[in-house]
Amino acid sequence: MSDYIPKVGDLVRDKINPKDLGVIVEIDESSYTNYYKVVGNNGLCGWLPKDYILYECEVICETR
Repeated sequence: MSDYIPKVGDLVRDKINPKDLGVIVEIDESSYTNYYKVVGNNGLCGWLPKDYILYECEVICETR
């Protein structure tokens, strides 16, 4: 894992299923289990754990 911390607007994808893409639209710093709100390429929106985004996904396009 790199030292980069994903932020709102970043495009991420699952390392095992690279067709699963999503854009981070919100971060809830008060929660660990529902830390990143992501809109997926399937049109669904949901909260994902911090560990999943940090360790099982990769950022493929960073927000500037």
